[in-house]
Amino acid sequence: QQELKMKEYQMAAKRLDNALLVLRRFIKVDNELRSPVTKDEIVEEVARQLCINIHPDNLHLPSPLTSLGEYEVPLRLPKDIPRPEGRLQWTLNIKIRRK
Repeated sequence: QQELKMKEYQMAAKRLDNALLVLRRFIKVDNELRSPVTKDEIVEEVARQLCINIHPDNLHLPSPLTSLGEYEVPLRLPKDIPRPEGRLQWTLNIKIRRK
């Protein structure tokens, strides 16, 4: 039972790590987002786009994302999930585009 759950976690972590989450936002004149992208919005989009449920605590995002572009957001996953080969941590790639 426990081993099966770990395999599921590992598969979900790999999907998150390989995915590109695309968010479309309205912008102000200076290419800043009208409203910053928060952890909660990212969690909702992960569930919607990737069908994976994560908790806001799983994202290391000290402050909301405020401009267009690509971001690599580190993931905080349980320590018993082995890290990706040759890397220090799992990450979620996010691209914010103009709406």
